[in-house]
Amino acid sequence: MEVFVNPIARIPRGCFVAAIVVIAVVACTRSQKAGAPSRENELRAVSDSYARSSALQSADSVVQYFADDVIVMSPQAREPIRGREPNRAAWERLFSASNPTHTMTSDSVFVAASGDMGYTLGKWTVGVDTPDGRVESAGDYLAVWRRNEKGWKITAISAYPFR
Repeated sequence: MEVFVNPIARIPRGCFVAAIVVIAVVACTRSQKAGAPSRENELRAVSDSYARSSALQSADSVVQYFADDVIVMSPQAREPIRGREPNRAAWERLFSASNPTHTMTSDSVFVAASGDMGYTLGKWTVGVDTPDGRVESAGDYLAVWRRNEKGWKITAISAYPFR
């Protein structure tokens, strides 16, 4: 007698989340309806504002762009950080470090034909001073955005360092 093993159960959680992000990216690249360019401009403006928010060195200024159920995957965390409040704590730790810096760009913006999902691609840098000297990192990111009555909010973001 064969035992059925659910193949999805064998997929590591991080890979499963990454697959969801890829599906969102593919869905967002479909042809756009009339009016979508204005949504694209709207998302670009919000994404640019998000990219500048870390310059204020305030966790609140950053997480205001996050959905309540946001998932953040970054090289600084050992596991994805789920939810706005845990992400607020992570940003507070960064901003409490010695001489913290964080920059982002919004290089590409795409909006789905439905106008309620989109994604942005860009670059990021982060740095802090330590007793052993300055530690810096840089890389690319992908942010998935959802639009609702509150405007555009990040539902998932994945950042990885350059090699």
